[in-house]
Amino acid sequence: MPCFAFADGRIQGRVSDASGEVYFEGAIIRIDLLNRETVTNSGGWYSFNNLPAGDHSMTASYLGAEEVSGKTKVIDDQLVIKDFRLGDSVRMMDNIIVVGQAAGINRAINQMRSADNLVSVITSDSIGQLPDENVSEALQRVSGVFIERDQGEGRYVGVRGIDSNLNLSTINGISIAAPESDRRSVALDILPSELVETLTVSKTLTPDMDAEAIGGSIDIKSLTAFDREGMFYSISANINYSDLEETNSQKYSGTFTNVFEIPIGELGVAFSYSNQERKFGSDNIETDGGWENDFEDDASNEFIAHEEIELRNQRITRDREGYALNLDWRVNNDTLIYSRYLYSLFGDQEFRDRYEFKLDEGDLPVGNVSNTQLLANNTEVQRELRERFEQQQIKSLLFGFESRWGDWDIEGKLGFSEAFEREPNRIDSEFEYDNAQQAGYTSIGEIPNIFLSDDALNPDNYRLNEIEVQNNFSGDEHITASFDFKRDFEIAGYRTRIKFGGLIRDREKIRDNTTVFYEGDFIESFTWTDFIDDAVDYGLFSDFGPGINPTEVRNFTFNNIDQFDINTIDTQIDSANDYLINEEVTAAYIQARVDIGELRTTFGVRVEKTDIDAIGNNVVLVENEEDDSEVTDITPNRFSNDYTDILPSINMRYRVSEDLTLRASYYESIGRPSFGDIRPTHEDVELVIEDDNEAELVVESAGNPELEPFSAKNLDFSIEYYLDGIGVFSAGLFYKEIDNFIFTADIADRVNIEDFFDFSVLDLASLEVDEFVISLNGDKADIFGAEIAWSKAFLSGLILQANATFTDSSGDYPDRADEDLPLVNQSDLVANFIIGYEKDRFDLRLSSAYSSERLLELDDAFNDLYEDEHLQIDFSAKFNLNDSWQFFANAKNLTDEPFYTFHGNRSRNGEYEEYGTSFELGFTYRNQ
Repeated sequence: MPCFAFADGRIQGRVSDASGEVYFEGAIIRIDLLNRETVTNSGGWYSFNNLPAGDHSMTASYLGAEEVSGKTKVIDDQLVIKDFRLGDSVRMMDNIIVVGQAAGINRAINQMRSADNLVSVITSDSIGQLPDENVSEALQRVSGVFIERDQGEGRYVGVRGIDSNLNLSTINGISIAAPESDRRSVALDILPSELVETLTVSKTLTPDMDAEAIGGSIDIKSLTAFDREGMFYSISANINYSDLEETNSQKYSGTFTNVFEIPIGELGVAFSYSNQERKFGSDNIETDGGWENDFEDDASNEFIAHEEIELRNQRITRDREGYALNLDWRVNNDTLIYSRYLYSLFGDQEFRDRYEFKLDEGDLPVGNVSNTQLLANNTEVQRELRERFEQQQIKSLLFGFESRWGDWDIEGKLGFSEAFEREPNRIDSEFEYDNAQQAGYTSIGEIPNIFLSDDALNPDNYRLNEIEVQNNFSGDEHITASFDFKRDFEIAGYRTRIKFGGLIRDREKIRDNTTVFYEGDFIESFTWTDFIDDAVDYGLFSDFGPGINPTEVRNFTFNNIDQFDINTIDTQIDSANDYLINEEVTAAYIQARVDIGELRTTFGVRVEKTDIDAIGNNVVLVENEEDDSEVTDITPNRFSNDYTDILPSINMRYRVSEDLTLRASYYESIGRPSFGDIRPTHEDVELVIEDDNEAELVVESAGNPELEPFSAKNLDFSIEYYLDGIGVFSAGLFYKEIDNFIFTADIADRVNIEDFFDFSVLDLASLEVDEFVISLNGDKADIFGAEIAWSKAFLSGLILQANATFTDSSGDYPDRADEDLPLVNQSDLVANFIIGYEKDRFDLRLSSAYSSERLLELDDAFNDLYEDEHLQIDFSAKFNLNDSWQFFANAKNLTDEPFYTFHGNRSRNGEYEEYGTSFELGFTYRNQ
């Protein structure tokens, strides 16, 4: 029968630097004779409960500083305060702990060393050392993390090479609402890096964590006042120059923290603010939709070719404004009440000038077409302008408490997260020239060589064909309530912690888009010349010519809108694809942590129940060739779904010595389908009824409410060796077996159309499905991986960091059963290398981030879409004038690395986009 032992004494305290001004998270506090160990949290706090009375020897250890020991007398039913200060004996170590690149490395290593599960950490010290514009870009420096870019900036974050949709992102432990209508994952570029204190990537899960994380779980922690002693403030400002667009931008930020004595306890106030305006742009050439391997010239000779090419010049202004306000009321030694508020506003003003060549609309004489050339005569060329302002907003508000009631530690949270994305009065204008003498390309590759005849460069030849006005909105709201109870005691002489709790999260996702298509004789009486603008600086095609003036187009549209005709059919189709999805997650868990000597085992089980209810529309364009009519059929579509997952996990940590730690884990996790995949709408649906009452159906994109969630079984083994001074080497192996993985496919040859549409009322003689694209569950996928990382700060001032994650995946795709294909969005290699130098007043860092080629979209072996490998190199230099003033210079994307995708073969362009290099100058002032 197990023996339970209880005691009543308590020790509580904080761990700081030698000055007592900076507190350390991740320091390990031990009572060796009792085999008791705990770890300091944010603010350097630690506590031991249920201790026997008597004198106890204690040690505090923190990598980068000498271990500190001391004796403490414990008395039954009383609290004893015991603080530790690190770095008293070694002045050099004191400096390393407090400031600079080494400080960031050291804080991260200590939090990694003390965690019960496998984590990677990046701190505010490290974030500030590199020219990262946002949270996504800061995370790319973490071992095993890669980012998906938009216009050269990091947006979505993937862990261990796995699709970003299979990660969980939280702010201060509460899930973040996602502004985009179709995604679960949050584009973390919306969050300025200045608002962050630490970023923690959990690569293995414990039962007390949300299970919706197959790749990893990312927690963003904002600053609290108890992280420092007394009042602290800093301000920073910089200017940025984009060499591609030759534009200047600016950014400024500030932080303030202080702790106030109040009649009952202490009140900590922390506030941070960031504001940035960034002007930049990109040049792009794209062959959307894939290549044909049976493209025919006028003599029916077959070639490999692409029928549509787009040239895009984009001028962008991005504004980021954000602030965080954190209040902490430490009522007494037993109770903390806190609130966390974070607000982020992201604005994206885009002007996109575009050429689009409709090469299949023209004549293709023999000699004009080959596998590397396509020149069409008498063809259609379009010139288009998109002018839109997209705004995204995220709010996160959290109320919580931590308290000790008797022998139990209790924590409760109530969180609210809200996000939206809106595009008010977006205008797309299209000018068309339908008889260009010649247009096309004379070579293929990353940058096809484009040719346009002189008449196709003349703005007088392009009539205004259509104006499209959009008002788009998507919103996401979370309300989350959670509670946790934990207690320490002994079972059969082994120190044990029992923890249990639960969570309820209610989520509402909405898409509400309105598009109006304007056309008619009045519009067509105008040409591109009526809206002419200055010449466009476009580096991929020298004859791009003048632009389209966005102000003139906007004024023309809203001054004359009453004279436009409305394309009713297209307007109905594009405006009816709205939906509302409600999702409720209920979770409960129980977890135990047992220390047997140097072996710590954390194990338990989590149960999550998911309930989904959604409503939308099926929208079908019905074209009847017999009477030459078109009608739009709109029918409501509603669905409900629910599923329950039982998810066990075990994490083991064995400390071989102070310098060597072994870890092993097994856990199960899930990945809920994206909202775009389960949306209750079918879009771009066209039913053509022919004269003989036979019909053809095309469904370009269908939602699939019946999708099952990803389900993963995960194994992890790793070793961590902590080097003398400041440094660590780690290596690990991991395996993931994923059931029900999700991919997109065309099921036209096997779809049961009655599962999606009721066409029986049309009394069709026959129905042929030409295309039906939908997301499906695959059978099983496997991911094998290895991860290595090394960080070292040398006494000479040299700092080296390197990490690499190697993965190999394969998925069972029903239509490609005979092929060995990886998971979509899986990168085989993600790597980082950083070399830095920190001595006296100088701080230099050169960094590189690499991700290998990855499969983006499945089509067929000829047209599968891949993203090319990407290597970005950045540089940062800082000069510390004194303890308060720092000046810095940054260079981003030094080698002008482009973004490139291709279809099946690197010579078949999918999209090529270049952004140029940007440079930054600025300063930071802090009071301590």
